[in-house]
Amino acid sequence: MCIRYFLSDTFNITTSAIETLPVHLASQIWREVKKSQIDSLRVWKIFVSVFGKQLGKSLAYKRLVLRNPPSDLSECISHVVSPSFAWVTFLTLAHVSFSRTDVVQVARLTNLGRLSLGPFSNGDLGLDDNIIRAWSRAASEAKAFAKLRILVCRSHFDLTSQIFAYFQEFPALGLFCTNNTNDSAAIKNHSRESGNPKSSSAFGNQAEEYCWYLMKDEELRASALAAHASTWQKVYDNCFQDGVFHAAKSSKRLDGNGDSLPTLELALGTDHPDQCSMRVVDLENLRFFYRKARRANKSLPVIVQDRKRVLPDYGDSETPFPKRRVIRPSRQRAIIDLMGTFEQ
Repeated sequence: MCIRYFLSDTFNITTSAIETLPVHLASQIWREVKKSQIDSLRVWKIFVSVFGKQLGKSLAYKRLVLRNPPSDLSECISHVVSPSFAWVTFLTLAHVSFSRTDVVQVARLTNLGRLSLGPFSNGDLGLDDNIIRAWSRAASEAKAFAKLRILVCRSHFDLTSQIFAYFQEFPALGLFCTNNTNDSAAIKNHSRESGNPKSSSAFGNQAEEYCWYLMKDEELRASALAAHASTWQKVYDNCFQDGVFHAAKSSKRLDGNGDSLPTLELALGTDHPDQCSMRVVDLENLRFFYRKARRANKSLPVIVQDRKRVLPDYGDSETPFPKRRVIRPSRQRAIIDLMGTFEQ
């Protein structure tokens, strides 16, 4: 009778309605919810918030794909953020058109665990040092990116070696993956010829100044990244400790408490989120930089900003982020309906 009540209408499933249920009954209800294919994002978040630890693997992963997402990125983010860290969010943005200010707002996603960016549809938008710098300030001043361990950047030609200095402010970031930078071709060719991650390119030298190293091909093949059944979720859970990436294959967690947070994968603009199988053949076009150790912050480089592409300077403002745009009630209702009732 109790189960039928909850299944009769998903709006019967609220935090207050299930928080007093015995764990075994909550488990039965969740199984029926999934079987009936009514496990929307809203319902999943409610169960994770109340029974995330008790139900374990059954709530471990949720995947959402929006090929044509709303134009307001901050509104999408508001539906997957968890200030209490009940779950960690893996966000993929590809083939979408967002403003540069929108991309900076990713820092509001406090429980972001892995971020994959690009390529973008808008030719004028590309990740560059200014955006990384704004994120770095948010990490330093607003405690943003506390859970971010993996950053994947595809087809961003404006990134320079200065990004590794800004990475110093990211407390948990240990793995940076890219296929296009100003110096990536030189690094790639040199590493394959000599088997040594050190390169004459400024990109490689600057990375090592901040304890970031290019992974050799043989290191990649022997790492957890190349394991046959490996996923970003397994790498996130098992290969990081205190902001340092451990490339060796590991069957247990390294981050201390042994509790794996549920993962919400949100892919905007693509139907191929990065959670899929991570075989070497799928990753051979990426270069992997990993942090070997944490070091005291050096003075950060100053960026000479392009007049055509200037970001707001958040560091000198009392508010670390620009004021959010006001959305018409009808538009806001449409976005809530889209995100709240989306089913797997």
